[in-house]
Amino acid sequence: MARFTGVWIAPGLLFFVFVFLKFVNSGYLLVLSPPVFAWMGLWTSEWYRDSPLPRGGKRLIVVACATSNTLVFLFAPVYCSYGEVRRFETDLTAIVTLLPQIASARDTVIVGFDSHFLGYRHAGYYLPDYQVFQFPEVHFPSGSRVFAMQRRNTWLDGGSTPAGINNFVLFPLQQEDREARDYMREIVRRFPPGELRMVSRGAYRFAIGSAASLGVLFPAARRPIWNGPPRAQ
Repeated sequence: MARFTGVWIAPGLLFFVFVFLKFVNSGYLLVLSPPVFAWMGLWTSEWYRDSPLPRGGKRLIVVACATSNTLVFLFAPVYCSYGEVRRFETDLTAIVTLLPQIASARDTVIVGFDSHFLGYRHAGYYLPDYQVFQFPEVHFPSGSRVFAMQRRNTWLDGGSTPAGINNFVLFPLQQEDREARDYMREIVRRFPPGELRMVSRGAYRFAIGSAASLGVLFPAARRPIWNGPPRAQ
């Protein structure tokens, strides 16, 4: 079992340490957790069998640990807890309802962020009529490109600004998350004063700007805005 655990965990840990280790990606480490939990289950069963504590005391410890684990799952301020997921769902429902009221898909594109919560994928899947661009751009040997979505189709390409598109709107991040608020402020500060118009709806603020200003967000992309998904051949 030890050899199997090493074969399972070691390559993944090496990959994360030397290639992919960022806090925002830490959730992917969960794929390495089953062997850890298997060992913990084995050690717990051996402790319960061999411990000199009275059975009542051992049961009390087990119940306390299970209760603590449940409380962490329900209320911990991490993106995989039940409380955070429910908050995200509430925010997403509100934003998907409010955004079309202030910006039409006919003349506005959405810029979303690479985020666990309220990221560009959520904007693309829940607002399929809009073209959605992912910030930041991605870099390849042939040049920088931008991921895009529309009607739940994803592609990576370049082109000209879509006909009739005059504006963009930044897909809001979670208001109660300080890191997300700070990140959004940094994005807004990239634009010259007066370049963005802030529109408030309830607890949410939407930053709207001219499509001509999208180069501020995608300066390295050869052709940062494009005219729709690739046509079928």
